[in-house]
Amino acid sequence: MRKYIIILLAVAMTNVAFSQKDANYNKIKRSYTVNSDGTIDYNYRKELKLISLRSFFSVYGETFIVYNPEFQKLKINESYTVRKDGSKVQTPTNAFVEQLPSTCTNCQRYNGIREMVVVHTALEYDATIVLDYTITSTATDFSEVIDWVENAPIDNYEVSVTLPQGKKLYYDMQNSTAKPTVKGNTYTWNMKKLKQSAAEYYAPSQRELYPVLYLSTKSMSDEVPMDSQLNEYNSLINSLKVAGDKMKTAVAIRNYVANYINHNNIPLALVNNKVSTSVQTLSSGCGTTMDKAVLVRDMLMEAGFEASLNIPTTIHECANGNFATIDEDNVTVSVKIDGKTYDMSPISTAEPVQCLKEKRISHFSNSSLNLADTNIRVQAQIQVDNAKAKDVEKLKLNVLDTENEYYNFSVPQCGIDILPEYLTSKRSTPVVCGKTNESYSFNILLPENVKYIGQPVDIKYEKPFGSIEIKIFQKENTLVVERKLTITDEQISVKDYKAFRQMMIDWNNPNYTNIMFKYEK
Repeated sequence: MRKYIIILLAVAMTNVAFSQKDANYNKIKRSYTVNSDGTIDYNYRKELKLISLRSFFSVYGETFIVYNPEFQKLKINESYTVRKDGSKVQTPTNAFVEQLPSTCTNCQRYNGIREMVVVHTALEYDATIVLDYTITSTATDFSEVIDWVENAPIDNYEVSVTLPQGKKLYYDMQNSTAKPTVKGNTYTWNMKKLKQSAAEYYAPSQRELYPVLYLSTKSMSDEVPMDSQLNEYNSLINSLKVAGDKMKTAVAIRNYVANYINHNNIPLALVNNKVSTSVQTLSSGCGTTMDKAVLVRDMLMEAGFEASLNIPTTIHECANGNFATIDEDNVTVSVKIDGKTYDMSPISTAEPVQCLKEKRISHFSNSSLNLADTNIRVQAQIQVDNAKAKDVEKLKLNVLDTENEYYNFSVPQCGIDILPEYLTSKRSTPVVCGKTNESYSFNILLPENVKYIGQPVDIKYEKPFGSIEIKIFQKENTLVVERKLTITDEQISVKDYKAFRQMMIDWNNPNYTNIMFKYEK
């Protein structure tokens, strides 16, 4: 109980800390200028007013600017702090510190990438940080995704894009009806009084909740070709093959890349949207998520498999044409084995997932447990959509107090994974829970000298998003535990949140998941 209270207090304190207003952006301005010579100038300016002690001690004391000197130049235009009395304090020269980003370590190919750390000085209550810098890039194409949200409210947020004559801009604003004003070849978006991001558990991604602007001068993405030189590594690929087992061979190839090729989690934009060849990735022993995915695909194809990249792609429909954006962080590799298609992560050793529609998996088990001089038998039948039988925890009957001979049966479950202690009483965003349809039935056969300690339970109700049923009752020498939970919505709206929270409290109530017995000699 003490541990449970500590967890609740920690969660409550965390939510309070993040829900309070620590600072306020008076202004954020992003300006993109695509020049006729192919260079792109990106200018960023922020004016941030500090409010709380936390704001300048642990949140906003530094600004991190990541850039690649191989094709980018950074220029700090202005950096100073306006104190509460109106005086201006310039950021000293020694407060600009360059370092290697942590995501670029253990990879010589990325050792040239830099992170400029701007250490803001003269910080105090009601001080305002002003920072203005420009990054000039020799980029292949202009493509940008702008999230109109920060961890502090924003009074004025402006984004502008200027193109050379004849250049076409594709754009898509989501979660907002804001339209650009167009003057010549300059497009400008402006929003005011934007709320800060909510820090709540099980919340949707920011790009589902807040305005996001997709920009591009390129209509569609190109396919990443296979590396024709990979046959130089045939000996490595052959050494990973498992005779007579295609699945184990495919997994061994993927596991080699996941375990022995260092993962550098950097965006493709930071390497000028270039995907490394498989030879480059293998020889350097490192790569981005996309690099590792391409390597897994190519090694599988070289080993004789039919494999392809599975890149989550969104097609944006615009008045002047369509363009595509990709989710490079969640790219997987699809491989066909014995007529079935499986998806594999290139950065982890997670088990390949077969590409199937929803499937109901049943798991039945009988277990005999010997306790002292008696014998308790537990029979269980479990059905859960989209779950693996092996994910069901093994039945456990734990000795809690050997002196008084109390025993506890912990009811296993493997479906929905929502902890009610992370669900606060009030909420401003939907809950991402996923659909579930799970049922558990336990018949616990008790000898005469083993008694159930507890009261009968009979809970059953329905809500617009799902239903719950929990029963615990004794029928002669058999204790019956039945649990059923159905959630029909992927997300729970704020309107239904209170009812959903109560359902999760009931579903996870320890009085209904821990069955107590006492052995009487």
